[in-house]
Amino acid sequence: MKDYLLLRTQKNEIFECIKNAGLIPLNFEWGEEITNIKQHGGNEYPVSLLKYLNTDFYFKFDHDTLDQFYCKSHPSTRYIDDKLGFNKKYNWDYALLHFREWLSRD
Repeated sequence: MKDYLLLRTQKNEIFECIKNAGLIPLNFEWGEEITNIKQHGGNEYPVSLLKYLNTDFYFKFDHDTLDQFYCKSHPSTRYIDDKLGFNKKYNWDYALLHFREWLSRD
């Protein structure tokens, strides 16, 4: 089975985004969650989830078998969702844009 977790290089980019936002990377923790995407026979697989410690804030990099990201977050980033369209299917660059927007939420 293919691994749909973020690559080390992608996690390093996330780390740089956190630092550039003026936040402390040690306040975040990586985890995994089973995908919500039901395609290709309904296979389930783990995807990467980043949690902000001691809060209910998270950013999930849900990833389908076609190498597209379906980002979910709390709090949500409604502006980005509206701007990029209803289907919320992103390549890696747009997933990073979505993540940076999430980091700047009040």
